[in-house]
Amino acid sequence: MKILLTGPTGFIGSAFARLAVGRGHQVAGLIIPAEAIPVAMPPGERLTWLRGTLDDAPWDALAAFGAEVCMHTAWITTPGVYLEAPENHGFLESSL
Repeated sequence: MKILLTGPTGFIGSAFARLAVGRGHQVAGLIIPAEAIPVAMPPGERLTWLRGTLDDAPWDALAAFGAEVCMHTAWITTPGVYLEAPENHGFLESSL
C-alpha cells in the first residue's frame, strides 16, 4: 500500500513510518521545508521524503507517488498547549 504520512518525524508519525516500511508498505513522509530529514530514517526504496505542508503541498510529487491513503499525524504536542492549540484545528481542516 502507498501511504502519505503527515507528521512523519513526530513521536507517533515516526513510529508509524518505521512500522509501515517494515511491513512492506511504501511511505511518503510530508516534512516541513525547514525540518531536517531524520538520520535514523534515510530515504530508500520504501520511504520517500516530500517537502511541503498540507497548505502548500508539493502536488506534482504527491501525484507521482500516488498515495492510496493518508495517515495524518501532524499535531502540536507542546505540554500545556496541545489541547487548546488552534494550529491543531487548522491541521484537521487542511487534512480534510
